Amino acid sequence: MWGKNKDKPKIEFLSSIEYLKDIEEIKPDLASKFIPSWWKDFPYDNSVDKNKFRPLSLTAKRCPSFPDYFSSGYILPMWADTVLFFNSKTQEWKWQCGNLMHPKFQIDYISPDRFKDYGKTSFHNKDIVAAWHFVNPWTIVTPPGYYLLQLPLFFHENSDFAVFPGIYDAHMVNTDKLEVALYAADKEVFIKKGTPLVQYILVKKEPFDLIVRDKTEKDIKFEQKKATLKSTSFGIIYNKLKGKDYPTL
Repeated sequence: MWGKNKDKPKIEFLSSIEYLKDIEEIKPDLASKFIPSWWKDFPYDNSVDKNKFRPLSLTAKRCPSFPDYFSSGYILPMWADTVLFFNSKTQEWKWQCGNLMHPKFQIDYISPDRFKDYGKTSFHNKDIVAAWHFVNPWTIVTPPGYYLLQLPLFFHENSDFAVFPGIYDAHMVNTDKLEVALYAADKEVFIKKGTPLVQYILVKKEPFDLIVRDKTEKDIKFEQKKATLKSTSFGIIYNKLKGKDYPTL
């Protein structure tokens, strides 16, 4: 069971294949362990003057949405070397998952009339050519009161395939299959074991009241107070305030 604090909600990845959990490179883990290398190398500023106290030309590395996105939830890597192939002319399809074709390393082709003929999805400007069910060797268990948000890995330098996004109650719904869209036809698509495959984020089930209104004087003053606080530092004040309440009026 994951987590050190028994009072914290826990997410569990339960393997249906003995010893799979002992292979480090394919174990599900924190999303922060799978940050793409290009983002790690991304500069904080483009300034000619590299004065560490005063960046002159900021880049997206200083945008708080990226690090929060990359570190949210958990990543499930591909559990075995896998090859997918789809012939756009003959509609022929082939796959292989794992070297010895382990009976639990299975992939099912999804007939076009079950999704592709009606669901016109694209990824990195490429249209879907085929869809597959990857039999997931991991059962994901979440506590009651939480949804599991399933996301494709948009920033991980891949345009050949992507897991379909979705949200479901993993406490009640079986997570034995992953729907995967193929965007590359007429070539063998290789997915190396350990390749980040899908991101999971726990979302608490809470009802919200939708309110659409004009800003009040209080809203404006609140924004001004935050803007003043952020303007006092060359760095990103957001990172210093993360996990804390914003100042209130």
